[in-house]
Amino acid sequence: MTLNDRLQSLINVECAKAHTHAILLRVQSGDGQVSLTGAAGAATPDIRFPIASITKMFTAALTIQLVDEGQIDLARTVQNILTDVNLSGLHVVKGADHGPALTVRHYCTRHLALPMCAKEYTVGPQTYLRTLYGSCGAKGST
Repeated sequence: MTLNDRLQSLINVECAKAHTHAILLRVQSGDGQVSLTGAAGAATPDIRFPIASITKMFTAALTIQLVDEGQIDLARTVQNILTDVNLSGLHVVKGADHGPALTVRHYCTRHLALPMCAKEYTVGPQTYLRTLYGSCGAKGST
C-alpha cells in the first residue's frame, strides 16, 4: 500500500465519523508540486469552497509582522491604504458613517461586523478574487 493509499484510507475513516460532512487534503512540496490530493464525503479533489473566518487570524498575524517591520501603522485608515475603494457607507452606526475612518487596528481586532463578498479581477493572465467588505453592489466595490 502506497503512502497516498494509506492517507486516503485515513481520510475515508475520519470522514465516516459522525458530524463529518467532507474532508479534503492536499499536500504540496516547496517547489509547488502536488504530492497528494485526497478527498472523501462531499468533497472532491478539485472542489472550491469558502474558507470563511479562518483567514482572519493569518491576516492579522501578517499585518502585525508588517507593523513590526515598520511597513504599516495600526492607526492608519484603511481608506488611506485602499485609495481605489470608496469605504463611505461601509460601516454606518446610528446614522453616522464610520467607513472612511476605519483603521488597520479595527480590522485586526475584529471589532467590525461587516458583510463580505468577493469579486474577480484580472491582472495580465491571472484572475484573482478580491474580498470586499460591505455590499457587493456598493459604490467603490470593484
